[in-house]
Amino acid sequence: MRTYLSPLRMAIVVSAVLAAMFWLGERAPRAGSARIVIVIGKKGPAAPGQHEYFAGAMLLARMLSQTRGVAPAVVRDGDPDVELRGARSIVFYCDGGDAHPFADPRWIAALDRALAAGRGLVLLHDALDVPEREGDRVLGWVGGRFKRGVSFERLPGWPAGFENLPAHATTRGVYAFGLDEEWQLDHEFIADRRGVKPILRTVPPEYVVSNPKLGKQLEAWAFERRGGGRSFAAAGPHYHDSWKSEDFRRLVTNAILWTAGIDVPADGAEVSLPNEELAKNLTNERPKPNPRQH
Repeated sequence: MRTYLSPLRMAIVVSAVLAAMFWLGERAPRAGSARIVIVIGKKGPAAPGQHEYFAGAMLLARMLSQTRGVAPAVVRDGDPDVELRGARSIVFYCDGGDAHPFADPRWIAALDRALAAGRGLVLLHDALDVPEREGDRVLGWVGGRFKRGVSFERLPGWPAGFENLPAHATTRGVYAFGLDEEWQLDHEFIADRRGVKPILRTVPPEYVVSNPKLGKQLEAWAFERRGGGRSFAAAGPHYHDSWKSEDFRRLVTNAILWTAGIDVPADGAEVSLPNEELAKNLTNERPKPNPRQH
């Protein structure tokens, strides 16, 4: 006896299959496709709408898949030799410090091999907060980093406006925009900032920091590694709502494609995102009502 699925049930099944493909990751890229791996790593406690790594990674995968020939895969920080197989670029969106995948020597060794072969690297938000013992190595990988005891961030951050964006593949189709984020201050950069291309710069307001010598802060940059290969870093997104900004979405998506050696369209990557997608895959608990309050 044949069983027929209603259109609604069929849509649910298809959505579940696609989500599973992104979450589990493809162990080998499709023929002729560019595999891009998004590593979410471990995550500590966070307030609702903050550090939503899985939900954000799934949005990135959805946006990257809109570029023909790109095969995104969202993975945990498991066996790097398996997860990175065939990757053209590797994106880390995760907690930093001891919770960073870079705290595992296996990831460091695997990335050394991948980056030596010219693969791309992208670090988002707290992924810039790498274990101190790997600081110099990461400077060579991405040109800058969050250095504990030197760099710092202030909650809840501040609304920054980005105008006069530089001409670069990462900024194609990106127009002046503003974003209220947990921006990071005083990153450490490679000597002479050789190879570092500033992308997003902002001056923090006085109510955040009163040191006038701090000057413009670099919140996103592209980096061309001395041994070949491309990297990109951005201080956000801390807040999941930052993905609502089409210009920010396009900047990050463009950057990932650029690091993978994929031509970025003149008008930038396609990053269509229905509003309902933003509410999917959230993992942080919502506040529970206090029974004593009436």
